Amino acid sequence: TLRARTHLGHNAVCERVDVYVDQDYAIPCFVFSPLHPPAQKMPALLWNPGWPQDKWDRAYQEFALRMVELGFITLILDHAPFGETTPYAPEDKFRTGMTQVMGMGNVLGYSQLGVRAAETMRCGEYLRSRADVDANRIAIAGLCQGGMDTWLVAALDDSFCAAAPLLSESTFAVHFAEMASYFANADSSPFPFGILKVCDVEHLHAAIAPRPLLVRANLTDQWWPLSGF
Repeated sequence: TLRARTHLGHNAVCERVDVYVDQDYAIPCFVFSPLHPPAQKMPALLWNPGWPQDKWDRAYQEFALRMVELGFITLILDHAPFGETTPYAPEDKFRTGMTQVMGMGNVLGYSQLGVRAAETMRCGEYLRSRADVDANRIAIAGLCQGGMDTWLVAALDDSFCAAAPLLSESTFAVHFAEMASYFANADSSPFPFGILKVCDVEHLHAAIAPRPLLVRANLTDQWWPLSGF
């Protein structure tokens, strides 16, 4: 559902779009594109914000405009519970929103990372449906928890032609072992149930091959221990 369309400067357009994950649950997105698109279909980038970021982040919007200048249509989505997805005050979304959503998900048997992956894959389907997008040239990227969305979705959905998970690079095994000493693993939101019975992060990275993969780490980020990277 297209909610709004506005010009940005002299050469870009921002569309406010709802992408439905199921019949009554939609993800609000911003889609940035050229005001005067070329005749041929364009490549696209799907960007996953980190915790607790959303499509209103000024740096992401400026990044999207830069990508438009480089010839890409760029989609930024609001993952639950941030942005417009959840009716909390902004400060409550930051302090407790993820914990509340994850707690409810645990009771119902849903992984927060699994929900975010479903949201991301549906947004990929939306981009492939656009007449101005080259469906074979859609890349996916994200920061921090958005980086986790990136390597999980790229492993599960081979319709993305390239992936760039940024500052989300460690392993679950190292994460549990090292974070127990200072965070007591208090935030369960990044962890799909039983993931270590099946695989770890490096196997998800390997599942993206042979597509291009850019992996970047923030060396001082204690949420993603360097030893796992």
